[in-house]
Amino acid sequence: MDLWSIYGHFGDFWGEGGLGGYPLRPVEAHGDAETISGLLRDGPSFENIAWASLFFLAPLGCIYYPIEILPEGLQIVAKVLPLVHIFEEMRNILLNNNINWFEIAKSILISLVYFVGGVTIFYMAYFGAKEKGTLINMGE
Repeated sequence: MDLWSIYGHFGDFWGEGGLGGYPLRPVEAHGDAETISGLLRDGPSFENIAWASLFFLAPLGCIYYPIEILPEGLQIVAKVLPLVHIFEEMRNILLNNNINWFEIAKSILISLVYFVGGVTIFYMAYFGAKEKGTLINMGE
């Protein structure tokens, strides 16, 4: 199931008339770019690191609980993840019935920063692999 279809079910705001999960699209693209660049650079052995990173970041995503539950040091780390801002805003919408556009804009901005970083890393890995000649020698 795609994140787009999950967020498409949150009423008018998150449905067809609203953002429809758009703030998380650049995050998905960033993760894809880093995974692909890792595969280009280190080969199929990088796949284990890519899967493990999901499980390391999940507790910091504050999907099932508010950010205040995390220790203060982890709250600082969690606030640089766009999904934390989206889930906190979804809680705010459900509990207070109002939308804080600043939190959504902050999530989009963080996502765009990660997207640009991911694309940059991808191109650096691509051209590095092209110079080393590892693009042809890759395979499982």
